[in-house]
Amino acid sequence: MVASLTERFGASLRSRRLVVVAAVCAGALVLALALVVRWYVAPGAGSAADVDAVVVLAGGQGERLDRTEALVATGDVDDATIVFITGNRRWGGWPDIEPLCTDGLEGVRVICAEPTTDDTKGDVEIAAAVARENGWESIAVVTSDYHMHRSLIRFDQCFGGRTEAVPADTATSVRLVGREILGTVEARVLDRSCDIEALEIETVDDPDSELNGITRAVPNG
Repeated sequence: MVASLTERFGASLRSRRLVVVAAVCAGALVLALALVVRWYVAPGAGSAADVDAVVVLAGGQGERLDRTEALVATGDVDDATIVFITGNRRWGGWPDIEPLCTDGLEGVRVICAEPTTDDTKGDVEIAAAVARENGWESIAVVTSDYHMHRSLIRFDQCFGGRTEAVPADTATSVRLVGREILGTVEARVLDRSCDIEALEIETVDDPDSELNGITRAVPNG
């Protein structure tokens, strides 16, 4: 009799433990999915009004340029400088940006900045160096919505002023989200450095490129 009661009690305890574990796992899964949506699918948007500059990161499928042109059309950024990060030409650069870096955008000042590397960290470092050179205290960041969270982490590491998020809507895939999660881990844990002290800014006229008068990063010394 006692043995039977003990067995029943033990089975009931194990069942409760399983329920608790299942509930905790389900809660963790819901939280993880919520963070994925919040960070990589539908990030919050700030305002580009009253910022010193709008920084457009290289890449995407045209949505970043569309978002920038829409901002210019509203008139909200008439007093801001538009900074296009062109990508590094050694790795092919950002061909879509060449017409804008040649002809500019009507009504706004345009700077085209070429990073020394071909990754988000390099893009943000050249943007922060340009901001330092111009004495800017506020910027709006335009990039694809799935790329915004990682980009803002990098800007927090490199830029001491106010940063506003202006995400560009785009289709998000499991592959893109996975890449961004790995990039977020790198930015948060593996490489939190920001190397703008090793960059100086100069304007050059490159006769071999349509990007005449671009601003590029050059290592000091």
